[in-house]
Amino acid sequence: RLADVRGRQAEMADAAAWAAQPSAQRVARERRLEQVKRTAKGFLDLAKASLSALLLLTRDAFLCAAFVAAPGRTHQLAAMLVEFLRRLCGPEMSSLKVSQPEKLGWQPRQMLTDTTRLLLNAAAGAPDFAHVLVCTDNFDFAVISRASSILASKCSFPPAEQQALSQLLAQLVHARNAGAGSSSETEAGGGTTQALVAQAEREEREVPAPELLQR
Repeated sequence: RLADVRGRQAEMADAAAWAAQPSAQRVARERRLEQVKRTAKGFLDLAKASLSALLLLTRDAFLCAAFVAAPGRTHQLAAMLVEFLRRLCGPEMSSLKVSQPEKLGWQPRQMLTDTTRLLLNAAAGAPDFAHVLVCTDNFDFAVISRASSILASKCSFPPAEQQALSQLLAQLVHARNAGAGSSSETEAGGGTTQALVAQAEREEREVPAPELLQR
């Protein structure tokens, strides 16, 4: 949704091309931009609320261990976190830059901070979480390393949490070098991210936004 907002804002930023369009077409596109903004804000509010709930749940060591102990949940959580970090720090990050992000409730640095804290909570609650991360089909060490650099330089990430993240990065290197991403393990957890992302995108296309946001 943020990519849609960015695309429509870029279209309007070209003053000459925008002025050349018929008035009725400009009005229709301005209305569509406002609709896309409202939808984007709704999804962002939902994402932030879900992230806050997960952070609260995993902050307690006992509850976190119980939460990630459920069969398959650790793989799903790992895949989700890697995907979030990829979108925030990977090649697609530029598509999330929009004008006046505060009006949409879009705070990428805070989102990155909270996502990384959830990552650290999960790693503390599941001793083999580094192994599970490496086995996800979308694992990219460079993205997580970039996240660490951004947190240190732009997000005022607390030193204790930065140290915990550095330790997790070292564990990821060890797990990767130990062959954690073997074909049999990948098949066990593989495809998780693509399936989750595909489902979310399919629901966005097929289900009206108000109904989807109420779920």
